[in-house]
Amino acid sequence: MSQVFITFLLEKNPDIAAQEVRNKIDLILSELPVTAEQPIVQKLDTDAAPVVRIAVSAPRSLREVTDIADKKIKQQIESINGVGDVQIIGGRTREIEIWVDPDKLRALSTSLWPRWQMP
Repeated sequence: MSQVFITFLLEKNPDIAAQEVRNKIDLILSELPVTAEQPIVQKLDTDAAPVVRIAVSAPRSLREVTDIADKKIKQQIESINGVGDVQIIGGRTREIEIWVDPDKLRALSTSLWPRWQMP
């Protein structure tokens, strides 16, 4: 994950500035790794900068600590009146990989995709 903060002169229209940044990012999209997610451009009000940053650690796996930060800490803070956004940066989210044997699928005359989505 990467975050880039850009500061503009006060005279610059923030909507025009955001669109100019989007246009420049569009020019380099093909240079990003295939696995990279689409970049998100957001206008940020400097008065809305984070008020609190919390670092979480424990003698547990990174996956467990991430789960605790998400399900316990983040959800509790989000429920506080006036909190605009809570983000978890870093950590490890749950991922499930499914390995499929194509020979067994063929033997069962089935596929993972409905016929209308067949690759």
